[in-house]
Amino acid sequence: MSKEPRMQISMEQERVWRRVLRLYHAAIVPSHDLPVAGRDGQPIKPMGVRLAAEAIGLTPTDMANRLNPNLPTSRPTLEGFLTHLLLGMDRAPLDEIEAAIGRVAIDLPPAESYDDADLVQLLARACREHGEWMVSVSEALADGRIEPNEYDRIGREANDAFAAIAGVLQALRAKMGSARPVVRSIGGRA
Repeated sequence: MSKEPRMQISMEQERVWRRVLRLYHAAIVPSHDLPVAGRDGQPIKPMGVRLAAEAIGLTPTDMANRLNPNLPTSRPTLEGFLTHLLLGMDRAPLDEIEAAIGRVAIDLPPAESYDDADLVQLLARACREHGEWMVSVSEALADGRIEPNEYDRIGREANDAFAAIAGVLQALRAKMGSARPVVRSIGGRA
């Protein structure tokens, strides 16, 4: 009888898993230490163990243990993760997953009906955000090196530019009256 080969987790995969778990824990469990910062450098605002536990049918103790990054048995579920995101959990763990696989998540404005004047304003905002991002990149490159604070600012401004462009796409989709998904990905790939 042959055994199926077991998939080995690489050291890098384990590091990513631990970072995501640490951020997920910080997004649920309030800390008495210094607050944990997400990818954007802002402190993560925990949603609270009680609310998180009730949402997926666990006791607060079981919830905290399931997310404890110091326990080797910590294994949160995808269902719980999605439930917590939909309830407004800080998105830092999702940002970490996206970064690890080379993608970026963008917050979209709510879908609404837009008249042509609103669309022009959205387009102007997208152009302004893109211009601010380009200025930040240019200023950072002026001395031939990128400092961490410059990189953080460039990242925030890039996210703002992507969000503005995605907002224009969403408004155009709403104007078109389509029931298809708003934005599958930037660049048109699924």
